[in-house]
Amino acid sequence: MIDLDDRDILLTRRDAAGRFVVFTTTDVQPSWPVRWWVAVLDTGGDGIGVPVRIDRTAAPDGWTALQLIEVAMARAEAEVAAGGARDMCDMRGMRAVAALMIHLAAALRAARQSPVGAAAAEPVAFETGSDSSRFGWTVARCGEHALPFCPDAGGVGVGVTLAQVLIVLDQLFQDGVVGRSLEAWLWRAKRHVALALAALSGSPGKAD
Repeated sequence: MIDLDDRDILLTRRDAAGRFVVFTTTDVQPSWPVRWWVAVLDTGGDGIGVPVRIDRTAAPDGWTALQLIEVAMARAEAEVAAGGARDMCDMRGMRAVAALMIHLAAALRAARQSPVGAAAAEPVAFETGSDSSRFGWTVARCGEHALPFCPDAGGVGVGVTLAQVLIVLDQLFQDGVVGRSLEAWLWRAKRHVALALAALSGSPGKAD
């Protein structure tokens, strides 16, 4: 487990399966629009530190909101294609999947309207991991940053989950609209990410 100073822990949230996401203030500068920088995600075996920023102007390094939405969208598509996200024979499950995909697509469109949007974003690559999986890929990579996903949609195995990534994005936009309240795209992305998370888990992860 990553060693964290309790004084640096701003907030802890959990997904429906109980996996944590810890938001830390380590190395955050007062001029930044968000009060945390690194999110520590429970992988089911350890924790992985994930630096996150609204865009490349908001912090010197890390996944941008646009890149993480692209990752979330790709993972959701992979889970739906593999039949692992919901029981597709259940009408309620089908509606939840449809809502998830609609809201992720809307959040992606909003993020691409950022003044420093897609043109400035480093491309995300998707790779096959070392563990066998029904999905075509289990590792999302952007430059030196990698997100190893659980090989199972239900979180059985080691790796992060779609719900955890959506929790990170949800918190990023909750705090981002405070620091940069005049940017309309942030408000649109915030709403749709929150609705995508609700569609996936029933309700957003709660603070401890």
